[in-house]
Amino acid sequence: MPLDLYHPHIPQPTHPLILFIHGGGWQAGDARTHAAFCDFPAELQRWANLGYVVASVNYRLSPEAPYPAAVDDIQAALTWLHANAQRLTIDPQRTGLWGVSAGAHLAALTAVNTPVQAVVAWYGAFDLQTLDDLPPATADAARRWLGDSQNAASASPIRLLTADSPPMLLIHGDQDQVIPHRQSQAMARQLSDDSQLLILPGVGHSFTSPDAAQKQAAVTQAVQASEAFFQRWLQPAG
Repeated sequence: MPLDLYHPHIPQPTHPLILFIHGGGWQAGDARTHAAFCDFPAELQRWANLGYVVASVNYRLSPEAPYPAAVDDIQAALTWLHANAQRLTIDPQRTGLWGVSAGAHLAALTAVNTPVQAVVAWYGAFDLQTLDDLPPATADAARRWLGDSQNAASASPIRLLTADSPPMLLIHGDQDQVIPHRQSQAMARQLSDDSQLLILPGVGHSFTSPDAAQKQAAVTQAVQASEAFFQRWLQPAG
């Protein structure tokens, strides 16, 4: 599957890698769109200029192919990036995943099966065995993506965590009506002490709010926390 690459303007032999995984309910979305940003490619380039190689990946959506196609595509992208690390000036031992919504779920699911050093997950669903606990539209989208309810356990990162799972930063709005923030709270309770949970008051999915200033403040807080988390675990040169 195609992906977009953003390179830093800082001359270094190698850079940490951040792989971004878009949301869209497993059924929509693309590598260049993020509801929290007016110009998401510009935001990804800003991240690159902090000292990362940033990749934003497309993956097969549920109307085309159900689980595990999306996971396979993300793992294939990661394998390709690592295989071409020298040419792309990537340090494969400093790899982070950043996902939002369905992409947060896919980032966590990838991380429990593929060695990475850090995960940032914004407003994700982590337990697909509790679909009745999700709003009907979200549960229906998850069922379409799963294809078979028997896949729910193997597609639930909260069920697959081990002592080797990487540190994760989970960020969620407490007014989220698409994926309730208790999904992130439950996931956080299963993670190591190196992980973090940030619940943002008064905002919903994609940090939406009737108050534009409140939304922007939430986006800014989430970005700053994510930057600090990746800085801690990936230590980009700068």
